[in-house]
Amino acid sequence: MKTNLKSICAITRINFYKTTWIAYWVALLSFASSIIQIFIMYLLNTPDSSQVSEGNELILVIILAAILIPSVNFSRLMHLNGKKADFFWACAINYVIFSAALSLIILVLNLTIDRMLSPVVELLDIIDIFGWTGSGIIFAFFRQFAFYLLLGVALHTLTAIQTFWWGWVVDLIIAAIISVFIPIPMLRKLLIDFFYLIIFNPNPIAHIGACLSLAAGIYALNIPILSRKKI
Repeated sequence: MKTNLKSICAITRINFYKTTWIAYWVALLSFASSIIQIFIMYLLNTPDSSQVSEGNELILVIILAAILIPSVNFSRLMHLNGKKADFFWACAINYVIFSAALSLIILVLNLTIDRMLSPVVELLDIIDIFGWTGSGIIFAFFRQFAFYLLLGVALHTLTAIQTFWWGWVVDLIIAAIISVFIPIPMLRKLLIDFFYLIIFNPNPIAHIGACLSLAAGIYALNIPILSRKKI
């Protein structure tokens, strides 16, 4: 696919504010609500209280953006003479920046506000629950980055295929796999092993490698998807 660097940069910028402002506002409101609840619990010195860490609310940004960009921005950009190849690479840049920014912000909040409030309020942070901080700050950043990137491109790809009839078939297959795998011990173990690989893997290198490899493979599916997608 032929690309144009100037067009890619323009689409990347548009994706950061066109429609995605909804994602920022939803995440910000959720973040603010969480902060208020945490500080009320802190001021009241509530014993044995627990609360989801405020930083975790920000993950809504990449979740909502990965749904809004392919479902709304694609058509708008194509009608503005955007090229599918440029859209493909622009979105990849968007998710890389989203993932890096979220990883840094959540890590900083974990090391500051969460640590400050931990003596009074038990804050449930996924980077602690998943064990991502156990290998040090640097690995904690890259483990988050790899997982958020995988999450973003997976949601983007699933959203992109919903305009095709077989997109709904894929949804049904995913639902069937989950419902069939869970009751059967052998298949359930395969499902658990998969999530263990991309979430709870104690080896940071293996975890980052697995997430990045899956992210690259899943996002590559957008090449044939875009070539068949109608404007």
